[in-house]
Amino acid sequence: MSDKTEKVTPEVLDEHGDELIHVPTGQSRLRYIATIGLVLFLLIIFVVADLFQSSLTGGGGGSDEIFLTWQDPADGEKHEVKESEFFETARFLSNMAAFGIYTPYSLIFGEQTQKRSSRPEPTEQDVASFLIYEEMAKDAGIAVSDQEHIDFLRSRFGSNEGLEAAARQARTTRLAISEDARRIERVAKLNGLMFSTLGIPDPDAVVKTWQEGRPEFKFQSISVNRDDFLATAEAEVPDDEALATWFHERPDFEQRKLYTEEKVVPRVAYVVPGDDFDPAKLFEAYPAPEGVDLDQQAQSYFSQFRTTRFKAPEKAKPEGDEEVAEPDEIPEKPFYDFEEVEEEVRAEAPIHAALTAFVTDMQDRSAEGATVDLAAEAEALGLTVVEGGEPMTREEMTAADTWGSAQIASQLAFSSANAIVPRVTATPDALVVAQVASKIERAEPPFEDIRDQVATLWAEQRAAELAVESLDYLRQTLAAKPDDVENADWTPEIAWIDLQKAAGEAGYATYDRPWLERSAMPEGQTFQTATPVNRYMMMTPTVYDMEPGTVGPAAKGSDGKTAFLIRFDSQREKDVSEIDANTVFQLRGQAANEQLREFGAQVLLGDGAWLAERAAIRFPKNEAREAEKKAKEANPTAG
Repeated sequence: MSDKTEKVTPEVLDEHGDELIHVPTGQSRLRYIATIGLVLFLLIIFVVADLFQSSLTGGGGGSDEIFLTWQDPADGEKHEVKESEFFETARFLSNMAAFGIYTPYSLIFGEQTQKRSSRPEPTEQDVASFLIYEEMAKDAGIAVSDQEHIDFLRSRFGSNEGLEAAARQARTTRLAISEDARRIERVAKLNGLMFSTLGIPDPDAVVKTWQEGRPEFKFQSISVNRDDFLATAEAEVPDDEALATWFHERPDFEQRKLYTEEKVVPRVAYVVPGDDFDPAKLFEAYPAPEGVDLDQQAQSYFSQFRTTRFKAPEKAKPEGDEEVAEPDEIPEKPFYDFEEVEEEVRAEAPIHAALTAFVTDMQDRSAEGATVDLAAEAEALGLTVVEGGEPMTREEMTAADTWGSAQIASQLAFSSANAIVPRVTATPDALVVAQVASKIERAEPPFEDIRDQVATLWAEQRAAELAVESLDYLRQTLAAKPDDVENADWTPEIAWIDLQKAAGEAGYATYDRPWLERSAMPEGQTFQTATPVNRYMMMTPTVYDMEPGTVGPAAKGSDGKTAFLIRFDSQREKDVSEIDANTVFQLRGQAANEQLREFGAQVLLGDGAWLAERAAIRFPKNEAREAEKKAKEANPTAG
């Protein structure tokens, strides 16, 4: 320790005489005093924390000032609670919440939400409500019997040992927890008696709630197929220049439907396992790694290629008058078991492993910039090579003899030019290694080659438009459209009988849809199998917002082929005969819970309607602080 520490003497303390604030030499006195004032202000704002919140964690003992006032809801007697008593109760409730003995009313019936990994803390209103109901329970003579108390503690802690462990953890005693729990139990008993006054939910109200949540809707529709207008549309097809312009304005995915198909010139090498293939050269070039587990290799190969290489032959179907065997007499066995083809598996698995090493080697050398000649290398290893053919489509590669399959066709199509297909592919006849020799990408053909197809697309779209226009015209023959209303916004009221008559004269189909809930489909239909009009109503919620008896604008179905008018007939409650006993039981439970929640919110919350009116809860100190705050906000320069 340094021995140069100066002692503070009375003379030093009095060095600056009567100065209240000593400003260091060279500092502006005004600026220095203003800085000190700012620091003191910040200290007041951030250090003087909310007394109530600090009290929950043991800080802020409170004073003898009146913090809460209320009157007895029964006789109107006035009550006052000092700040110290209020904060002590707040800490008590917080501790009980930590034990799981108490849950704040605001968390059960109010808007407070419990944060994760934290115990529920009571609000000021929760504390006030507890104090009021505790006093009411005492006045009513409500007591908790010893047996009730024991049962309560056992339900929370399980045993004396559990209670002792909780006490140790909270650094208190079993007796303290027991006595505090009685306070909670007494108030809970009073609350339980209050809730017992609630009646059973009205069955009619329960059914009414069920009906209101499941309204049924009635719709009618008129529909027409675009094919009825196709001849008219074909007669309107524009010249080639306009047609080509129209085609090139279509979405890209539509244009690509008429592009030429992608083609690949494959370079293929394959092995047909069996007596005719000698793998000696292949094994010499790509020997098996030392210590390879041949049993595991065989099992892995069989699992990977069982469905491709080891299919069981299909049973011949009886012809003519031959007796048909019963289903249980025909064993279902699409693939051989390992034991039945073990010899073939053990012969093929090492070949597949060597071919895989061959492919990996070629890929590695290609990645390093070397030129890889699959055909020459494969031929030197004894493989059969196919190259130099015409460009092939996926379909043609799939159907190719011996080496063709959907898998190899897909891999070749997704590989770039000169790329080695990254894995050995198995077909029913061979093990295949492949490379893309060259590739012809999809492209738009000369317009004259697709002109007729484009004309067909144009006519189909125009026919669909004509179908929509014809239905909108029919609407306007039955109701006068105001000039200042757009067709899309016009939903005139038209009687169904008039709509049916007009549709019949025009040769259009009519449909009287059954009463259905909003998300329901007619019997026998799903979203995938639904008619265009039913699918449209499922996908278009605005039809349910129409007024009864009105008809919306003509619309085109998602199939692109059907146009229809939708008429909203009416809405009704679902027939009560369709409700089952189990649903009624569930709804009664839900209604009872809602009834309890509403009652608790009104009666138990400190700021609920009943206590606010009957108990006249007030927080004088908080009110004074809030009034002072508002005054300062209204006149910030004062003081």
